[in-house]
Formats: sequence, structure tokens, C-alpha cells
Amino acid sequence: MPKFIKFLQFIFLFLILTPSFSQAAAQTQEVQSEQTLQVLDNLKKNIQLITLSNGLRVVFTKRDTAPVFTGQIHVKVGGVNEPLGKSGVAHMLEHQAFKGTKVIGVTKDNEFGIIYNENGGVNLNAGTAKDLTYYTVSLPSNAFELWCWMESDRLLNPVFRQFDKERDVVLEERYMRVDNDPSGQLYEALLAVSFLSHPYRVPTIGWASEVSKLQLQDVQDFYAQYYRPDNMVISLVGNLEVETIKPLLERYFGRIPVKTSPLPQIITQEEPQRGERRIEVQFEAQPQFMIAYHKPSYPDPDDISFSLLHSILNQGRSSIFNQELVRDQKLALGVSTLEVPGSLYPSVFMVSAMPRNGVSNEQLISAIQQIFERLKTELVSAEVLAAAKRREQMDFLSLLETNDSLAFVLGQSELFYGDKYEFFKTYELILATTAEDLRKIARKYLNLHQRTIAEIK
Repeated sequence: MPKFIKFLQFIFLFLILTPSFSQAAAQTQEVQSEQTLQVLDNLKKNIQLITLSNGLRVVFTKRDTAPVFTGQIHVKVGGVNEPLGKSGVAHMLEHQAFKGTKVIGVTKDNEFGIIYNENGGVNLNAGTAKDLTYYTVSLPSNAFELWCWMESDRLLNPVFRQFDKERDVVLEERYMRVDNDPSGQLYEALLAVSFLSHPYRVPTIGWASEVSKLQLQDVQDFYAQYYRPDNMVISLVGNLEVETIKPLLERYFGRIPVKTSPLPQIITQEEPQRGERRIEVQFEAQPQFMIAYHKPSYPDPDDISFSLLHSILNQGRSSIFNQELVRDQKLALGVSTLEVPGSLYPSVFMVSAMPRNGVSNEQLISAIQQIFERLKTELVSAEVLAAAKRREQMDFLSLLETNDSLAFVLGQSELFYGDKYEFFKTYELILATTAEDLRKIARKYLNLHQRTIAEIK
């Protein structure tokens, strides 16, 4: 990690541990924010965009702190893109992508992992979300050509072996994460009721009845439709030289054929919610609930304000939820917030909570809504807002700390918004957020008529 980022983390740690917020402290924060922006400007100068002959984009950032690099492939496809009746196919494809190619995995299982391990690879992984699928691994810098060969072969010549066995693995994963887990049950029910028309309502892991009927041809068709140069981004961070990697990237990834057929588009929009929705989940577990409020997605400026709202409500011992609901009123064992389920389309602001013994779900739900009603009338103090921005600064810097996390945010920025710098723009927008912006989103979105509640009583 570069020394300047370590230095800034020390600065912001000092600010977080300072309890008072005076005029001098405000001036200090302004100076440090300006220093952070300068550091980020310097980092941006190291980011390059390489476009191959077939249109495949490569975001590259040189870091020479160690002779290693992280390579990631981001594909703009996920659960939201699945055909009707084929839920889980994007996740199934991610699993199948590790089964090898025409030359890898022919004689032994998990040859991808074995080859990478023998060459010093770590953190080999993949993930499927609503809007994207990504593949990642970290390797010594001298293994870059090996990575190019293996990953390009995975994209060019995949062989989806042991399909039936892997489908059973996915079904077992669903059983553990959803069917046998109260939080999984609540979350699945919440999305299914919050979204009536948009495909965000369908679980990324898939409905069990549909996953069990997926066929090899379904995965092959999905791969052929979405895994193409104009729908992917490669992200590279580490000790590499651009003059060396350019010809290798072209030699290996430039082979992936261009497709001229239009990519399917999501045209369905969620209809406005016109009244509270509730669903009860029957499950042998302690009472708990999740609440969802519809909200816009980035680049809508209201989305940025929600980042600070999370911090004010939920981060740290002095957060509103922890101080009022957990410590003072002793209504909750815990309260947390998230924005789910995706990034490209309007999503929901979610509150998840578990009441203390003797406290009903309804009592805690009412207390949470009272806090939201107060946010509609009272402006958060300058001290609270400044503390939230400091926490956001620390979170932002932590994403720049490792090659893995930096590769992910840069790859996602280019994939989703066509701009490798978009992640940095969000930081500046967060710093510009005002107390009035927070009151605005509370008034506009945290309302009973657009609230959905899933609960276990």
C-alpha cells in the first residue's frame, strides 16, 4: 500500500478519535479533505484504459509496492438478466466457469485452482450479483502471461463439465443460505413483495424449482449471449508495465470474437408503490423483521445522500440506531441498514432488526419510523454530519488499500458507467452532501405508503 494512503489513514483515524467538533476542527477537516482529493488526483493519473482491437476494455493501475498483481474479469450480467423460468442460470454459469476448457481440466478436477496454486496464486474466486459477474485471482507479476492464457481460454473455450453434480451443489447452497436460514427467508420474501414487476424481485441464487430444471444448454445459451467483448471489462492492479502487458492482452484476449447482435435490455420498470405491503414468514426463529423503502440508483444525486444516511443511522456506537434503540430504549438487540439488491436500477433502502425479548416487532418498527419522521423535520447537526463524512472517507480509503478492492471498484466503474473515474466522483459528491439533502431524502422516500415489511413473529 502506498505510503501516502497510510499517512491519510492515520490522519482520519486521528479525526475520528477526536470527540469535539469546533470551528477549528471543521477547518482541519476541510484541509484534510483537500489533501485527500489531491492524493486521489495523483492516483487517477496512474489509471490507464486500454482498448483491444475487439473492443474489450482493460483498466490498468500500476502499483510497484510488491511484485504481484490482481487480475479481474467483470461481465455485465447477473440475476437481473435471466430469462423467465431460468432463475439462477447466471450463478450456475459462474460455477461452471471453473470446470475448465478444452485443454484445462481434461484429466483432473479443479485444474484451474491447481495451476494457479502451483504458480503462487491466491484469492481465486468469483461472484454473481444482480447486475454483474466477476472472476478474480492474485498472482506474482511474472505469471501475467499465464493469467492471460488461462482466463482468455476460459472465455474462448469453456467446457461446462459435471453439470448435474454442480447443479446439486447450487441447490445445496440455496438450502443453506435461504431455505434453512431465517435471514435468507426474510430477504427473499422482502424482495419478492417490494418488487412486483422488476426482475430484482427474483433471487440471484434462483428459485429451487427452476434451478433443479436447468439444463446444460441453458448455461451455454446464456454464456453465448452475454460473455462478449462489448459486455466485459478487465481490471488489472499491480506491479506490471503497460508496454509489456499491452501486446499480451491483445494476443490472448483480442482473440475473443466480436458480436454485432444487440444485447438484451431490461425495459421493465417497477411501478410506483401505492401503499404499505407486509408479508409474514413462518419460521422457527426469534422474532425479527426487514423493512424496505424504494429509492433511486446512482447517478441520481439522492443515491449519494443515502451513503451518509447509513453512517448516521448505523455506523459506530454513537449512531442513532445504536444509541437510541439498543442502548437507551433497549428495544433492539441489533439494527442494521443496507441498500439492496443491485446498483444499475432503482433499489431499496433496507433496515434489518431483531427486538429484545419482551419487545414486539411492532414496537420496534414504530420506533424506527419515529426516527425517520424526526429526520424529516430536524436537520442533523454539523457535528454528526462531519463525523459521518469522516467515516465515509475512511471507508473510501480502505477500498483503495488492496489491489483486489481497487481492481473491483475500478472495473465496476468502467463496466457500469463507462468511466473508470466514476468511483472517485462519488467521493466528491459525498463530501458535498448537506444536512438539507438528508432531510430531503427522508421526506421523499422514508414514507409509510412505500414501505414493505417482511417479518418473523
